[in-house]
Amino acid sequence: MAMKLSTLVFRTMWKNSRLYGLYFIALIFSSGLYFSFLTLAANPSVVEMNTTSVKAGAAFKAGSVILVVIVFFFVLYANQLFMKRRSKEFGLYQLIGLPKSRIARMLLLENSIMWLAAIAVGVGLGAIFSRFFALLFLKVVDVERVVIIDFSVSALLQTLFVFVILFMIMYLQSLVHMSRTKLIDLFHVSAKAEQRVKRFSWGSMVIGFMGIGLIALGYYLSTQLFNEDIVKTATGLYTAMLTILASTIIGTYLFFRFSVAALLNIQRKARQGHVKIVDIVAISPIMHRMKTNALSLALITTLTALAIGVLTLSYISYSSAEVRSKESMPFDMGVVNKQHTALDKAFDEAGIGYKKYQFDLIRADVNLTDALGRQLPEVLQENPDTSLYVLKEGQVKKAAPDVTLAEDETAIFGYSTITEFMLPLEEQKTFELSALKQKVKLVSLHDQSLLPSLFSYGMPVMVTSDSLYHELKKHQQEKTSITVFTGYNLVDKKQLAQAQKIYYEVTDGQFKRDDGFDMTLSTQDEEYRALLEMMGIIIFVAAFLGLAFLLTTGSILYFKQMSEAEDEAPQFAMLRKIGFTEQELMRGVRYKQLFNFGFPLLIGICHSFFAIKAGWILFGVGYEKPFMTVLAIYIVLYLLFAFLTMRYYRSIVAKSL
Repeated sequence: MAMKLSTLVFRTMWKNSRLYGLYFIALIFSSGLYFSFLTLAANPSVVEMNTTSVKAGAAFKAGSVILVVIVFFFVLYANQLFMKRRSKEFGLYQLIGLPKSRIARMLLLENSIMWLAAIAVGVGLGAIFSRFFALLFLKVVDVERVVIIDFSVSALLQTLFVFVILFMIMYLQSLVHMSRTKLIDLFHVSAKAEQRVKRFSWGSMVIGFMGIGLIALGYYLSTQLFNEDIVKTATGLYTAMLTILASTIIGTYLFFRFSVAALLNIQRKARQGHVKIVDIVAISPIMHRMKTNALSLALITTLTALAIGVLTLSYISYSSAEVRSKESMPFDMGVVNKQHTALDKAFDEAGIGYKKYQFDLIRADVNLTDALGRQLPEVLQENPDTSLYVLKEGQVKKAAPDVTLAEDETAIFGYSTITEFMLPLEEQKTFELSALKQKVKLVSLHDQSLLPSLFSYGMPVMVTSDSLYHELKKHQQEKTSITVFTGYNLVDKKQLAQAQKIYYEVTDGQFKRDDGFDMTLSTQDEEYRALLEMMGIIIFVAAFLGLAFLLTTGSILYFKQMSEAEDEAPQFAMLRKIGFTEQELMRGVRYKQLFNFGFPLLIGICHSFFAIKAGWILFGVGYEKPFMTVLAIYIVLYLLFAFLTMRYYRSIVAKSL
């Protein structure tokens, strides 16, 4: 009997190979990626960075946990679809006398073979590609290092443990489905699963348009987060964020549950009884299955938006490393107060050519209220008197030759994108120097940084004429611990390594900030590499998790369409018999797949676009290139799944006559 059961298992597996093929590939990818992450996390030559204390192993472990969650939901959802798809098959087994316990054993053997094979292949590929992933990761974080990766037994055992748990949960789900379903219901479970709606009430249409309205509300609020008319306090900001999240998610569900059917129903009625093949093959199935599909489509749309948003923001942060490093250290390196004397001597003795930029520093209280281009909400408002570092024009001209100021004029440097957002100053407006009770004109705003951001907590720097600077110095009330900053740019960048070594021999980079905290100045190159390592870890993990998510969601959509294609086979046969050609039927199928794959992606793109527009400002660089790059990847991969679905439908249509 065991032989007969095994023969039956292999025959059913062969019969359902097309159904399980993509599922098998997804399991291979998931187990391989999980094993690779664990292998990399255990390798010191990969996870220990050069210039930061950040451990990449923690990021890999966190990524592996998120990957398990993604695979968990994918496995349960896919298995649920497969059980419904094979319900008639299980019913036939029971009709010929095979008890449920025997079917359960058959399922156990069948799934065990598939999972063991998938995990074996996945672990094997993970072991092979681990070194490639390690080299790719080190390339992303710009670290040169020899990588030797041994086969990790601990990673293997943890992978087996996690996927055995997932397998047990999946198998338990299958048993519960079989035990709760009566024999007669097994032949109708697919039909029962699709809750078809035959009438569309005015109430449903109203709710549908409410869904569109909620999405529009979320989009509008995301563009008005820091508008005083909308958000006035910190509590109001949090409330607005929660409102955006809730209205967008609920609106997405209502859109798929009611809006789509309502809009298609209006289109159908507008034709006044004239029916096209697209109405039969695409519009009617979409309308009538939307009650069942709404939740899964809304979930896929929301998670797609989340994945695109996180990956884009990670890419933006990675791309901003150079800009951020120049904000942290505007020159190749810099020292404070009298440290420049010893460093000049050491550089001269070593034959290192450099350009020197020296700034005498004072602080002055200013009231910038009159220079603001718009009114700030309370959540962003501070004391009207803001303390800024002040530099004199004569010293700044060497770093910024175009600066020319009259007696009552000032310029602002270090005016980054985030500073512009938080402090929207406007050129040609005046503001008050509190110590002198004097109005001065703001003639220019510059994103170029002159002082390290550690000095001024990220606030901009004010430049005045030399005479006004000396007048402010006479009235300076707050003495600064940093009186001089000296920046150095090397003439020959090939001498950077030697110059950095001398820099740390002469000075440890330590200084005491005005608030009393001891801080350390790093060179611009070290700041860049530290940011690149930190952001590189994030984008590397985010990219692979985004790919895993895309594979699982695309697979779920594909499995769903395979199931619907099987259900619609009799309809295709009938349409072929009354004269419709294969090309005409496929035209309707293309319209349907445009909706099933295009709408979740399109709405997800819209969601992520507004989320990114609200958050990109924090990173200091534009979002267009990162956003378009991520979109291109997602669109190509979604098109691949749509193409596979079209192939499957074509085979069903071809067999229908």
